Parts: sequence; C-alpha cells; structure tokens
Amino acid sequence: MISHSTERPHNCPHCEKTFKRNQDLKFHLNQHTGERPYKCPFCPRTFASSGNCFSHRKRMHEGETLPDISLDEMSDNETEEAN
Repeated sequence: MISHSTERPHNCPHCEKTFKRNQDLKFHLNQHTGERPYKCPFCPRTFASSGNCFSHRKRMHEGETLPDISLDEMSDNETEEAN
C-alpha cells in the first residue's frame, strides 16, 4: 500500500512538486494549465478538482436539490438545443 511510503514518484514537469499518486499530479497540473473541468450544477462556478467542487456544493448549496430529469428527457433537451 502506497499510503505509508515516503516515495513520491510522480513529478510535476512545471515545478518542483512531487506526488505519491498520479491522480494527485493530474489535479495539480490543472493549476498550471488553468483547466477547471468540474462544474457546479447549481451555479456557474468551475473547479480544478472534483473534491473542491464537492466541498463548494456542500458549503454553498446545502439543501438544494437538482430537478429529477430522466435520461430520455435529457436527450430530448439536447436535441432541441441543437436545432
């Protein structure tokens, strides 16, 4: 198990940071690229990591629920928007 190891084999090509897990390096790289692929479903905010998006949702949108939309309705809405 890697969690107890001090080895940090994943190096950022842009700075001196190293990471134990490749996934952590990927999240870190978003800081350099400016990529923010995780969007809050309640507001326009975007985030570099899913964890930050989740924390935002819990803090800012506690108690809010998304409308129930079936996959068929989503497909219909996308088709209407494309036309």
